[in-house]
Amino acid sequence: MRSMASNVGDPHSQKPHFRFVGQRENLVDRVVRTIESKILDGRLPQGTRIPCESELTRDLGVSRPVVREAVRILVGRGLLETRQGVGTKVRAVTHAEVLKPLTLFLRTCGQEVNVAHLHAVRLILEVEAAAMAAEEATDADIARLAQIYCEMESAAGDPQQFIHTDFEFHRCVGESTHNALMVVLLDSVQRLTSEVRAVVNWQLGSFEHTLTDHRRILEGIKSRDQDAARLATHDHLSRSFTVQKEMIERAKA
Repeated sequence: MRSMASNVGDPHSQKPHFRFVGQRENLVDRVVRTIESKILDGRLPQGTRIPCESELTRDLGVSRPVVREAVRILVGRGLLETRQGVGTKVRAVTHAEVLKPLTLFLRTCGQEVNVAHLHAVRLILEVEAAAMAAEEATDADIARLAQIYCEMESAAGDPQQFIHTDFEFHRCVGESTHNALMVVLLDSVQRLTSEVRAVVNWQLGSFEHTLTDHRRILEGIKSRDQDAARLATHDHLSRSFTVQKEMIERAKA
């Protein structure tokens, strides 16, 4: 029988730093989850440079190829970015990048998403967003909203410019809730309806009805009257939906 002393210096007898997890793919997943969790819980803030490959290899107890593959996956997910001469850093995720996959998903739903579905969602989100804005908007928010309304008045008669300012008005209402998730959800739905807005605004009567509706929304938020803001938004969306349905019926005919 081998003595205990004979095991000294034997690499096979020393306790490993990490448990054996099997295939290389499992090691990659483990490294991805480890780094990802540190990013998501704030231990690796945006802009932080992560340790170099050799340090990660040593600290995580895996090979260089495993570290490279894990970093590649995290770069693909948009959590990390690698630049020549700079290294690998935690990437700042932009609002547009969060919005894009949601908008794409909604667009690829095909027949499952129609104007009635969009209208129902807009009633839920935008009506309450206006009420929230009436409570949460700062003086700067209200000033910005008033400025956009003036730009809408100037753009009346120009469908492309009017639709742009219309979108900005609704987006500003969403931002005035100071709820980042609300802004993302509103933007995704707003973009899906943007293609018909210019025609709808024209059908509503040379943009006049739309301007009247938006002025009511602005006044409700400005006066901190949640009920008024809620009602004005509901009336505006209902009027727009009526015109959209008429347009669809005419197109079918």
